[in-house]
Amino acid sequence: MADEVAVVVRDSLGRVSRNPEQSTVRAVVENLSSGQHAVASLGGHSELESSLLYAQVWLRPEGFYQLEYRDGAPSRHWRSFTVSIDKAAGFLVDWCMHEPRYVQEFQWENNGHWFVD
Repeated sequence: MADEVAVVVRDSLGRVSRNPEQSTVRAVVENLSSGQHAVASLGGHSELESSLLYAQVWLRPEGFYQLEYRDGAPSRHWRSFTVSIDKAAGFLVDWCMHEPRYVQEFQWENNGHWFVD
């Protein structure tokens, strides 16, 4: 379909997967090493549009996962944390599959003030 929006997942090592299966997204998160991250964005748009709609999982050096998503404007940037690899992977899978479950699964903090003047 020409109007279908592609999801693009990138990891810290530069590997890219376009419209990945759920198992691929899960594997990307499960294979993160300390300090690495995985970012999912909507492709097929301009770079600016892709930067406004994305989700990220970062395995912090402290051993927990920082989850982030941005839903449009910089003021709509949210983050949460988990120690569960399964929950971190589930978050990114849900975002990639356009399943809004992740919004209820976590307690989100709006940190959009970091990105706006």
